[in-house]
Amino acid sequence: MTDLIPPPTRAAAPLAIYSTGAHRGAEGSQAAYDDISAGSRPIEVTYIDPVLGRADHLAQTGKKRGLKTRAIEARFEDMIARELPIPAVNILQVDRASTIVAALAHADAFRYATAGFLLVDAPKVGLVGLRFAAGAEDAQARERLRALFTGIAAVSSREGSDAIFGEGAPPERAAIEARMRTAFAGYLADRIGKMAVGLDASGPVIEASLDGASYRPVAVIADDVLEEEPYRVAERVIDERQFAPRRGTAFLVIEVARLPEPAVRLRSGMIRRDHLLQVGRARDLVEAEAEEQRRRRLVMSRTEPTQTRLDMGAVLGLALAMAAAGVATSRFPIATTD
Repeated sequence: MTDLIPPPTRAAAPLAIYSTGAHRGAEGSQAAYDDISAGSRPIEVTYIDPVLGRADHLAQTGKKRGLKTRAIEARFEDMIARELPIPAVNILQVDRASTIVAALAHADAFRYATAGFLLVDAPKVGLVGLRFAAGAEDAQARERLRALFTGIAAVSSREGSDAIFGEGAPPERAAIEARMRTAFAGYLADRIGKMAVGLDASGPVIEASLDGASYRPVAVIADDVLEEEPYRVAERVIDERQFAPRRGTAFLVIEVARLPEPAVRLRSGMIRRDHLLQVGRARDLVEAEAEEQRRRRLVMSRTEPTQTRLDMGAVLGLALAMAAAGVATSRFPIATTD
């Protein structure tokens, strides 16, 4: 009987993980690195932040947790050209959508996974926490993210957390913010291990929360102009398979346009199981019984795929027509923060 001889082993090089942004969000999600750092392949977390002392503070905090860390005091856009290890994952927790766009371009060039979080204060919809994850090989996901954050960058104000959480903000936002940050740490913990070794993260590419307690899929529709017919927007969502519009599904559709000026429209709603629609954040129930609405809502057929698609398009179109919607432009901008 031949003995099986195990192959020779050698210490694996650490997985390079970047944390672009080293402020409140990055500190809140630092625990997400604990599980992967305890595995057979060590990680090295590099904190990147231009504000004096921030990156070093988190690097030192990470060392106390047993992580291998280092700090770079620079903007991510300025350090791209440096000869640094290509990361396994770049975790983006920055206050500007434009920085996310630059990081996604870098991920395209060097093919690594990217995940991140951005808080947006949108007209009529209010505070929205966006979280996202795209694998190293998922070019379609990064293209969708790039369209979204390019659009947000074009209509963002120079204000940040002061506008979102300042003195004039609703007092309940502090609790919502805390829940969103805790949820993102859990989101990373569930996904970062797979993403670090090249596997795609599970779930929607982009998710949103309005309350910090629950998340809904986000569909991004990018076009030259904003489409005024909600049923056509619904057909785009279904045709592009961005999420499955089932009854009981809460959703956020973000439309990005560039003509006649940059604009971003957010529509937040829910397709209720009892044929009623939740409108925005207020939970007002509106009966969908008007004749035109009944005409649009076709009978579901399990044997006819085309009929099923049309039915779901009608249901989602109705939900979009009645959803809370707000449009941001350069004249009516949105505020963002990490």
